[in-house]
Amino acid sequence: MMRANSNPRRGSNFHTRRQSRPYLERLEDRLAPTTGIQPGDVLVASSANALNGFPSPTTATGLIAVDHTNFDNQSGNESPIAGDRTGFIAMPDYIVPDTLPNTPSDGGFYVADHTAFGRGEGAVLQVSPPTSMAPDNETAIATDTTYSVQADPTQYTEKAVPTLTAPTAMVFISTYVGGNTQSQGMLFVASSGSDNFPNSMGGITQTMKQETIQTSNGPQTITVTVNQSANPSDRNPNIVMVDPSNPSQNYHNESDPIKMPGGPNQQVVVYPDPVADPFPLPNQSSQDALVDPIGMAVSRQFQDNNGAPTDLFVLDGRAGGTGEILDFTLPTPGSTNTTIGGPHVVVGLGSPVDMAYDPVTGDLMVVEQANGGSVLSLTLSGNPGAGNVGATSITQLASNLGSAVDGIAVNPLNGNIYVDTAETPTAPAQVWQLQRTSDGQGGFTYTPSTLSLQGEVLSNAKGMYCDGNMLYVATSPSPYLTRSEALALSTATAAQPRDSSKFPTGIVSYRLSDAQMDTATLT
Repeated sequence: MMRANSNPRRGSNFHTRRQSRPYLERLEDRLAPTTGIQPGDVLVASSANALNGFPSPTTATGLIAVDHTNFDNQSGNESPIAGDRTGFIAMPDYIVPDTLPNTPSDGGFYVADHTAFGRGEGAVLQVSPPTSMAPDNETAIATDTTYSVQADPTQYTEKAVPTLTAPTAMVFISTYVGGNTQSQGMLFVASSGSDNFPNSMGGITQTMKQETIQTSNGPQTITVTVNQSANPSDRNPNIVMVDPSNPSQNYHNESDPIKMPGGPNQQVVVYPDPVADPFPLPNQSSQDALVDPIGMAVSRQFQDNNGAPTDLFVLDGRAGGTGEILDFTLPTPGSTNTTIGGPHVVVGLGSPVDMAYDPVTGDLMVVEQANGGSVLSLTLSGNPGAGNVGATSITQLASNLGSAVDGIAVNPLNGNIYVDTAETPTAPAQVWQLQRTSDGQGGFTYTPSTLSLQGEVLSNAKGMYCDGNMLYVATSPSPYLTRSEALALSTATAAQPRDSSKFPTGIVSYRLSDAQMDTATLT
């Protein structure tokens, strides 16, 4: 900093003091030594968007400098100066393994990203280990979109129904067939809707479009009125069915989101009703009681004779006031029916944040913020697909894991439970292991301990998955990073870029046998 001229202050009864006025440095003065920015260059903040279809995963997110002396050149006049990550992942909330064979992400994951392509947008992404042909192997398979519904075929009116908005949870049902007879898997994705945007007063905007229809007298041009939501915040939570493998698949004639090959591969299956009430007011109570869906699971206890799930369990953080598990019944695979039944309240909870199915005990495991961060085991009973599932017992397995508990996963081989906590202003992110051992009386005890993790990796830790050998954790930089942690994310110089293993965005894997972490393959 440079000091301006100073003058003695008048006044015989005071010591002589110096006044100084700070000199404001120009941005170019501060950045030029390390970035090469020259006066007149243009700085542009850039990231991928999905407004014109799915963008390339090699699109970089960050700050780009455009050479002012070379504006006419269509290439070679841009250079990144901050932010070096390519791909789409922004705030991964939920992860499930991609078990669908012969897909681009075979061996990878589906990711429900809360803010990919911008707040209030979000996307379902397909992520797999990079290859020499695809070093940034992230594919957007579903983004925020709308599809048209004609409520009354005799009227020239359509409704533009919103689909995926800020996804928060999902489950992959490999045996679900939907409204067709082909064997394929489906993703059921819960969206939070308005994503805490300021609520508007609701309302509908109308636009007109011209269409040509065939009549008995030949082609006729008509004017169609299109109704759509007046504000993005007019979106209540919903559940969307996504076909990750076939973007041209048809589902339901009345509310078919796919009019032609290459169209959206989504269908809203739980509220809002695309015909009766596609544009509910913000926070309006829905017919399906969704308020804040944050977790999903299916159970082997509730399936048909062919092994297909009959019940979809949704954890809602605010349903009933303090949270509930809701049971939605799934249609029979192979039928033309895509209607989901319910919901039916399974049990009320206290500030839950995530849920996982335990294949060892057959119970649902729920992590709550109550009791300082606790884990509950819920034993369910009822008939598959009948909408009468209830909790016969609730057992607290652990408490005082931290107020920032977020994700939960269960080891399918031994029943050990893993719970992650996100970084807070007073504590770093960490992962708890609840080791399951026999109590000698036909039951089990769970002993909590923290895993030994590499430092400066996990931050805003969210969804988890365990396959028995590896533990996978979705993470992104937290808003509570300390100054030193934030500096670790900054690019240093072209000759010495930042360490990409510091607080990565994506999926971090942890090998349970030897505590080795992989911070690069899926980030």
